[in-house]
Amino acid sequence: MKSENILNVTELLILQELMNIAFGSASADLEEVLDISIDLKVPAAEMVPVTKLKKYIQESMALTNKSSMVEEKFWGDFNGSAILVFPVEIQKNIISLLSAHDYPATDMEHIEGMDSGVLLEIGNILIGACIGKISELLNTVVTYSPPSIGSGSSSDLDFFIDKFEQPSSAIILKMEFSFHQKHLNGKIMIITSYNSINWLKKSLKLFMESYE
Repeated sequence: MKSENILNVTELLILQELMNIAFGSASADLEEVLDISIDLKVPAAEMVPVTKLKKYIQESMALTNKSSMVEEKFWGDFNGSAILVFPVEIQKNIISLLSAHDYPATDMEHIEGMDSGVLLEIGNILIGACIGKISELLNTVVTYSPPSIGSGSSSDLDFFIDKFEQPSSAIILKMEFSFHQKHLNGKIMIITSYNSINWLKKSLKLFMESYE
């Protein structure tokens, strides 16, 4: 791949810092809704060939058929898809985020199905705020598709990856997080398409120049 068609180490580090700022802002928005703090890990930014994207997502997001995944697509100069993953079964824990008390097991029959709605709302807040902040920092705007929910199944991933051009590389931004004092960990990954690279390189350069 030609050097002008990839992001160099410096550009990836800048993107990593933008992800750090953006997800910090997004988690603050969610904390206002749930009244619970979110612990963040150091974000990562890298490029992955689309041919290896499925395996990369499965491994780095710890996906299984029992995972819960929210996907939201975005368009503009900055375009691609974002996925929010909870790598384990989440029914009881995700609902308990809305209450100061955990639901007893006997109440699960009354809340089955609510977890999907709560997960979509959490995904919508985190993904929308995160993508929105990155776009703001890079002086552009994006539009979104409605979020959709799936699992870590092979068919869900095939449908997701088919949206990206082959052969090419995807730009990956990812962050791990957990809800403080709750047994619930999650990961968010922003995957932007190959045709955003030229715009990203120019925008990252302008972003850095604004601080010189």
